[in-house]
Amino acid sequence: MITNNQDIHFSGRLTFQEFRKGNGPMARKFLWYSFFLCLLIFFLISIRNLALLPSVIFAFFFALVVVLLANILLFLEYLLIYKIDPIFKQERHFSIQNDGVHVSTEHAESFYKWGEFRSVRQRKKLYFLYRSVFKKIIIPQRFFTNAKDQEAFERIIHDNIPRS
Repeated sequence: MITNNQDIHFSGRLTFQEFRKGNGPMARKFLWYSFFLCLLIFFLISIRNLALLPSVIFAFFFALVVVLLANILLFLEYLLIYKIDPIFKQERHFSIQNDGVHVSTEHAESFYKWGEFRSVRQRKKLYFLYRSVFKKIIIPQRFFTNAKDQEAFERIIHDNIPRS
């Protein structure tokens, strides 16, 4: 809802899928680096005993296995963090104002000035307001009650935060 002073108010709870997708970019980088590192290590180990093509196939197969296991472990880690930490399941209330973003939960309140944000991204019905490489605010599009609020939100964040 947009008030007279153009503040935008909305609220909601993050689902596990949204929490997991919010951490996805870092996980994907980790998995790609793991894949290429394992590919190189397994290739260097197997090239001593096998010909070139079997070494490449062996290295590729075991690198895929390692990445698959790492992906399963990351999923379990996100699930455990989401289930154990009650903060992720609390309803968040947002107030987007001309001077920054106000976020409140049942037990905490935070205010972030626009200058504290380094970038904004939009992916798969989620907004990511980055304060640093690892710290971000995740806002699902479903939190908005109508398209007018969402458009006003997008206009305000694009005017105040660099896009990356």
